[in-house]
Amino acid sequence: MDKKTARKILQGHQRRQEYNQADQTCIESEAVSITAPKENIWSGLTELETISVVSWLFAQPELNLTASENATMWDNKL
Repeated sequence: MDKKTARKILQGHQRRQEYNQADQTCIESEAVSITAPKENIWSGLTELETISVVSWLFAQPELNLTASENATMWDNKL
């Protein structure tokens, strides 16, 4: 492995460590109540329609999607 590749790997590892440390030091607070600025356009879909949309999205290779349960913070996920 050359120095440039090793440096990239090390920098990525350090960024992940910093992210994890920041996540662990956050102070919990009560949830803030918000109102969505627009109506949810997806709320009218049936379960079958939702499954069809998700299946279609995952079939598009250019989206490079990863299932949420397999995704890391670096992945495109649903």
